[in-house]
Formats: sequence, C-alpha cells, structure tokens
Amino acid sequence: MNLRSLCPGFLFPYLQRLAALPDVARFWYYQKIIKDDPKAVLMVCPSRTALSGNCAYIAKALEGSEFSVDTLLEGSGISRKQALRKLAACRNIIVDDYTPFLYPLIFRKEAKVIQVWHSTGAFKRMGFARMGKRGSTVGSSLTHRNYTHVIVSAEGVVEDFEWAFGQPKEHIYPLGVPRTDLFFDEKLIEERKQALMSRYPQIENKKLILFAPTFRGDTRAKAHYPKEFLDIARLVEALPQDYILGLKLHPFIEEGIEIPPSVADRVIDLSSEREINDLLFCAHLLITDYSSVIFEYAFLNRPLIFYVPDLAEYDRDRSFFYDFETYTYGAVAKNQEELQAAILNPASFTLKKDAFFEKFLSACDGNSTARFVDTILREIDHS
Repeated sequence: MNLRSLCPGFLFPYLQRLAALPDVARFWYYQKIIKDDPKAVLMVCPSRTALSGNCAYIAKALEGSEFSVDTLLEGSGISRKQALRKLAACRNIIVDDYTPFLYPLIFRKEAKVIQVWHSTGAFKRMGFARMGKRGSTVGSSLTHRNYTHVIVSAEGVVEDFEWAFGQPKEHIYPLGVPRTDLFFDEKLIEERKQALMSRYPQIENKKLILFAPTFRGDTRAKAHYPKEFLDIARLVEALPQDYILGLKLHPFIEEGIEIPPSVADRVIDLSSEREINDLLFCAHLLITDYSSVIFEYAFLNRPLIFYVPDLAEYDRDRSFFYDFETYTYGAVAKNQEELQAAILNPASFTLKKDAFFEKFLSACDGNSTARFVDTILREIDHS
C-alpha cells in the first residue's frame, strides 16, 4: 500500500506532510534558530557517493569564489537531524535528481531550491508529464513543487519542464547544462580519453561500439534490461575483428548482462564507469534506446543507432515529450538483424541532427556553468 491509495487526490499533499511531520517540524524549528548564509551552497545528491555531472562542474566553478560549498551525498554517515540543519544553514540548495525527502519541507522565502536535472534535453516523460501512466504521481503531489529555479538545455524545452515539474515558466531558465561544457574543451576531452584507455587498454586501436540502453521497470528496485533483446555472442561474431563492444548499463540496473566466454576478449563491461561522457569520447558508434545520452552524443559527429525492440510498449507505458521520430537523428533498429546491418552500414542524418540540436541543445555552448553561477547564484537574490 502507498500514500496514493490512502486518500483522495486533493488530500494527498497533506498526507505527504503528515508522513514527514518529524522532518517538517524539525526543519521549521532549525530555520527559526539558524541564520542562513547567502553565500553557502549545499549540493544534495542522495543517489551519488561523490559529486559528478552538473554539481561537480558547478562546485569546480565556485572554487576560490565568495561561495562556500557543502554536500549531502549517499553514504555520508550524517543523521537526518544533521542533514536538516545543513539545509537550514544554506541559502542555495542545489539538487540534480528526484529528491523525495525535500518535497514536504517548507523553505524560508529567501531560500533558493535549484534543480539542475541530471539528464539533458526532454526525452522520456517524467514527473507530472507522466500523469495517468503506470506508476505516475497525482496532480496534487508536493513532488518537485518547491523548486525556485530549474535550469534546462534550450528554450525549446522550457514548456516541457514546466509540465514535468509543475513549475511556472518564470522558474525555468534555459541557461544550458553545466556538464556539457566539457564538449567544448578539447584538451580535457583528450585527457579523459587517455585516462579511460589507460584503464581499458583493449580499447586502444579498436572501434568501440558503446551499448548504453536505459532501464526497464517502474521503480529503481525493479530496474533491469531485458536479456532477450540482445544476443551478444551473435552480434560480436557478425562484426569485423577491429570492433569491440562496450556495455554501459544504467546505474539503477544491478544485474548486468552476462558476457559469453566465446567473445569475452571482444566485450568490456563499462557499467561501473559513472561518467558516460568519458565513454562517448572513445566510442566509434553509440547504440542506445530511450536514454538521454543522445543529447550529449549530439555534440560528437559520430554514428548513432536507436535499438528499440519494445518501442510501442515503451511509448504506451512511459511515453515521450515528442514523437519518437523527433529524436532519431540516427538509424532505428527494431530487431537484432536490423541492428547488425545498421552497425556495418552507418547512415548520415546531418539535416535531422541540426534540427535536433537547435530544438534541444541551443543554450549549450561551453559557457553553461558560468551562466548558472552568474545568473542563479549571483544576480538573483530574493532577499
């Protein structure tokens, strides 16, 4: 049984607060006795053991500045009370994912609760945009409601994030995505490539095919990738000897894809690599499905294949912000035979890719982090 099944929709936010009453009351008290620091920034990333992605880029940009940075990470070992005290002491709260324990809290009016969402663009529907789909929330939920700022990758997706987070348009800022700044730094790209190849020397002088699908399943606990979708041995054996297959499963997926012994020397499990961008730099070709990795990969002029055996089912159950065709600036394969053919005969989709980039990535120009710091942290002050 869950909260949604216990009461009518209009009562749901009250039940959310009631369920979190100890946190709500304690946080209210801490805000009364603790003066918040306007130059303090707290990165709240409960699904990460270390800063990465957008938060890492922002934290790096703030080094040596007037801002101080603290973190709340997975496995930090601090108590709930200590976490709430940290929240009360900081004017600027930055989150990069779904963060349930924050939503029932009532922040002081000066606070900035800033969502720097971990994925780029607008692909799979999320939040309130999934209303009516299996496992979706209810319209009166407090989830995502207390953000004061949300940054997005382009003007073209502002309305999508209004819908997804139940936010007014003036809270959505098309400033670009901080971690995409990496794609404009050739020196750093080369350093990341060399570092990855030093960890996986078998990649060097090979054509790396990166297989990076998203997960299936309604919840993190049920996250999986259907094993029947891919016969790894048959795929690898159909490819020339200078090709090597890299597997990068979604972090939610705990049970990996078994690598057959017959092709073990030509397949690498890269799922433990947290930063998928580092893998993209070494990839000759990317195979994915409904993953937002397509947005970062668009910065690279390389072949892309959408492998979607379950497209109709996925669209029905999860759905997309736009027609699936809007995203496909690469080949589409619906079975393994089509996938193998697309790998061996990659097609060019230049015109479609240009339209895709303008729609979803036009604010990402290598200066997204600096714009975030100047626009959100420095220029806007509710006090």
